[in-house]
Amino acid sequence: MNQTIDKELQGLIKKDTDHWKEVLVRIIATIKCLAVYNLLFRGTKKLYENSNGNFLGILQMIAEFDPVMKQHFRRIENNETHIHYLRHKIQNELIEMLATECYVIWKILVIKQKLFLELVKQYIMCFLIPQKATRWESLVESVKAIITQIPQIKEALIQLSEVCEDGKVCRDAKSLIDGEFSSFEFILSLVIWETGFDKAIVEAKKIAETIDVEPEFPVKRVSYSDNDGDDLFRELQSLQKMLSKVVYEGARPWTSLEIMEFTKKMDIFPNVLLAYKILLTVPVTVASAERSYSKLKLLKNYLRSTMTQERLNGLAIISIENRFLSNVDYD
Repeated sequence: MNQTIDKELQGLIKKDTDHWKEVLVRIIATIKCLAVYNLLFRGTKKLYENSNGNFLGILQMIAEFDPVMKQHFRRIENNETHIHYLRHKIQNELIEMLATECYVIWKILVIKQKLFLELVKQYIMCFLIPQKATRWESLVESVKAIITQIPQIKEALIQLSEVCEDGKVCRDAKSLIDGEFSSFEFILSLVIWETGFDKAIVEAKKIAETIDVEPEFPVKRVSYSDNDGDDLFRELQSLQKMLSKVVYEGARPWTSLEIMEFTKKMDIFPNVLLAYKILLTVPVTVASAERSYSKLKLLKNYLRSTMTQERLNGLAIISIENRFLSNVDYD
């Protein structure tokens, strides 16, 4: 008999727990939607009143089709429960929790990206730094990990440079892509540890083809430490005469990048090439910082002048880092 009563009691507790869990899932989903689209939350504080705000309005709409919220609202209206999780304090707590989860997920992602980049750097530096004679055998073993996974490592670095929001990590990844992982010398230096030079050349060419690297050694050129303005002017005049009118007056004029590629291919305009490289690499905007201010302008308008700093911080993080919300675990 006792076992039956306990079992029935446990069943009621579980049913009530599942009900509140389903209610909270819908409330959190509503908060996420409003926060991501920078919409106002509150109006009046009562259900089914005019101008009671987007938050209660969306939940009322959900209750028209969803039995869980319909039952929840019925219990509230009949005074069967005084706990309903619809007040602004609960909103603030849930906004803060979601913002914290987004920040934690972003921080973990950045740490993983940094660890991966450091691991790649360590493997590369294994043979770039002079080693003692007693360590040559272990050095060869450490380099094998790169030889067998060069395409995968390069692809991972490309993705890292595109998605990472840490500027230093992006620059380091891009540097490795354009430097070591685009150099035939680097690939050859990896392979030559295990084979002779002739076999290494053949094997390095095969690996180079898999990552779209030209199997050629770079030609050493005279470096120009001072860019003389007169030489640059003369080169620009010669370049203008060499380029056809199609470049300037055609249906689609050439871009600066296309002209730079042309000068690079011709290999007779060193000063012009250097000037174009400077032109195309100087940053002209800081979009990440401007994006944050744009979001703040949307979030704290004249209708939200009394918003607290904690709520504003939480809504800003959720709105800016909304792509991480799908990874938040409600449990």
